[in-house]
Amino acid sequence: MSFIADTAHMQQSQLDVLTTATHYQKLLREKNNESVRLQDLVTNANKALQAFINSVSELRRNFGLRLADIKFKKALAEIEIADEKAKIGVRCRLAPSHLGRQMIAAQLSRSQAESQTSPYLILRGDAMAREVIATAEYLKGKCPPDRAPQFDELLSQAGTFLAASPGPQRMQALAQTGCRKIRAKSLPELKNACAKSEFNPAILYSLHRELSQSEASQ
Repeated sequence: MSFIADTAHMQQSQLDVLTTATHYQKLLREKNNESVRLQDLVTNANKALQAFINSVSELRRNFGLRLADIKFKKALAEIEIADEKAKIGVRCRLAPSHLGRQMIAAQLSRSQAESQTSPYLILRGDAMAREVIATAEYLKGKCPPDRAPQFDELLSQAGTFLAASPGPQRMQALAQTGCRKIRAKSLPELKNACAKSEFNPAILYSLHRELSQSEASQ
């Protein structure tokens, strides 16, 4: 039951007790009323009173449970907030070095694009740099001010890296070179893309995979 319903139920039980008591008092005053037995009056009055006590007990129990539930939810919310702050604190300490390694991986991916004639590696390196920017911007607003210079440095590195990304013409040239390497045994959709020089990210990934397999088999 809701708190309002429980309260109404208790009030009804209280009214039943008062009504029963008033009725029995009236009967007891009627000396000539032989149908009234004291034992019956006591029994019925006790039943009404017990029902009232039960209603009060149930109301108190339910109200106590609600208070306990409210306190539990409040404590749980406080724990979740503290946990989130702790996680952010850990990320603030560890993220700069992790993001620095990610930038090194992005630079390595781009440099391998030339040797492996795989423009997909350029896309992958650029994606890593964008992730560094997104993470650094987010944590810069969450972490203590003394961490800001580290994130500013990462943002600068990633921004410079993206600004120097090879243009579409260079990626097209790399893709065509890669196509010539694997043309004899490539997948039909890849052959078609190579023939038309239509290279979307999915095709570039397929080309990269074919080049990797070809190199591994040699």
